[in-house]
Amino acid sequence: MYQTIRVVYDDSCRFILDILDSIEFGIKVETYNYNHYKERKKALPIMTRNGTRNLPVIEFVDMDGEESEVIWSETNPNWKDEIIRIANKEE
Repeated sequence: MYQTIRVVYDDSCRFILDILDSIEFGIKVETYNYNHYKERKKALPIMTRNGTRNLPVIEFVDMDGEESEVIWSETNPNWKDEIIRIANKEE
C-alpha cells in the first residue's frame, strides 16, 4: 500500500494534475512545479534519484517511506492507467 504520491511537473505538462484530480484513491499527493524556484529545490532530488530530466515524473512512496514505484515520461505511459494500476497494486 502506498502512503504518498510525489509528482514533479512543469507548466508544459500540467495535464498530469488534471489526471490525478480525476482519480480518487485516498493517497496523499505532493506536487512540485519545476518552474517555481522553491519547489524546484525539492523536485531536483526526486528527479536525480530516479535518473530523469524529463517531466512529468511520478514517484510512489510506501508506508516505510521508501520510493518503490516510478512512472517516467520516457516510457510514454498511458498516465491514468499506469497510476491506477500502481496505486491499486497490493505489495
